[in-house]
Amino acid sequence: MAGLSRGLAFLCRPSLLRPQSTMLWPRVKGPASASRFSTSPLGRARSTKPVERDVMAQAMQSSSRYAFLTKLAAKPSPTVLYQAPSHFWFYFTCWSTGLTLIGWSAVTAPTVLDQPEGVPKFTKRVYAVTYIILCAMGFWLIAKTPNVISSIRLLPSTAAPTPGASPIAAVTAKLQLELTVKRMLPLFSPKVIKTGIDKVSLQTRPSRSLRHIPEAKRLQMERYEAARRAALRKFDMDHLMTMPFRRIGRGFVSL
Repeated sequence: MAGLSRGLAFLCRPSLLRPQSTMLWPRVKGPASASRFSTSPLGRARSTKPVERDVMAQAMQSSSRYAFLTKLAAKPSPTVLYQAPSHFWFYFTCWSTGLTLIGWSAVTAPTVLDQPEGVPKFTKRVYAVTYIILCAMGFWLIAKTPNVISSIRLLPSTAAPTPGASPIAAVTAKLQLELTVKRMLPLFSPKVIKTGIDKVSLQTRPSRSLRHIPEAKRLQMERYEAARRAALRKFDMDHLMTMPFRRIGRGFVSL
């Protein structure tokens, strides 16, 4: 009886009879609730932080670009941006290989294509396709010789900037690029092209992006590259018969 009375007294406590403040309220889905949660100070801070970072990065990039262009525009002498090495072996390889393929095809094709009686007809077609491919390779190699850039220089210009233009555009109007382009045959004088830097665009990046890499990350990348080359060399030494074909395949992939 004593235990029953204590149990009834516990159930009849006022704290258990009145509603608790920690009860779960029903969630209301709608624009009001969305605006309430999205306009909280923490949400605003999180949403504006990436935007502020982008704005700061663009401002720093534009300021550094403006300072660099201003420094180049103030120089009285031209600035060499790119100076190519000698292209002698490039021209020699393209012309000698191309002319050899075309000449050998022109000399031997009439004799080889004149098949004697009794030879299957598809033999002549196979030889004809082979000669066409060889001539195409020769012309393709020769076609790579024109429009090879020898040097790129930045020339100070005296052109007046456009009124109301931005600072970067005003500095850009004072600069010109001078491109020295070699012709198909190196015996002829190269072609010189002058134009404003705002009219020049690059289809591909001439070099890798210059980004800061921590020392530990760089050393880790070097160790990984050295280990990869060592493993590749060990695999090549263990499979000497197929190594030339793998080397040729890697060369084509890296083109």
